[in-house]
Amino acid sequence: MSLAPGRRTGIIATNTIAQGDTREVGLDQATAGGWTVYRAVKSQPRLGTAAVIVSLLWLAGKLGRSEVPILDGNDVRGITPGLDPASRVSGTPFRLVANEAQSFQGSNVLGKGFILGDLRCTPSDVYETFPRPTETPRLHSAGEELERTQRAAMSDHGIGLASLYNRVHTRHPGRP
Repeated sequence: MSLAPGRRTGIIATNTIAQGDTREVGLDQATAGGWTVYRAVKSQPRLGTAAVIVSLLWLAGKLGRSEVPILDGNDVRGITPGLDPASRVSGTPFRLVANEAQSFQGSNVLGKGFILGDLRCTPSDVYETFPRPTETPRLHSAGEELERTQRAAMSDHGIGLASLYNRVHTRHPGRP
């Protein structure tokens, strides 16, 4: 950021600039070095054909007395490196130890996936090959019955959908 003339600069980046490791090595370092995010759009689709979500940021070495930070078009007290409005709580967010092993990372795609030899497919081929089933009275009633059963189980036990899922999918000794 030492190349910014007058200690003012603008950045267009993917929205991950305000998340996790990317935030830690980017915006956290910049703000620790005396830079202030004085204007930002946290998330918006990039113009053009690419399906990318971007963040727009304006940073300054020092704000003028009359300058008010603006986040997503609204005046705010300040803008954090996470591109959220500044609040009474400040500092770097940390993962809660109590939440360790309580959540799921999601899909972690490794390897080449499905190898189909010389066959070339596009995602739209899959949808054309495997169309959505047409809704039939039997399919519709099965879906309604499933929803009724889930709601009744949650109501009877006073639990939410995630707890119900975990109860059903947790393996117990002696149970397959």
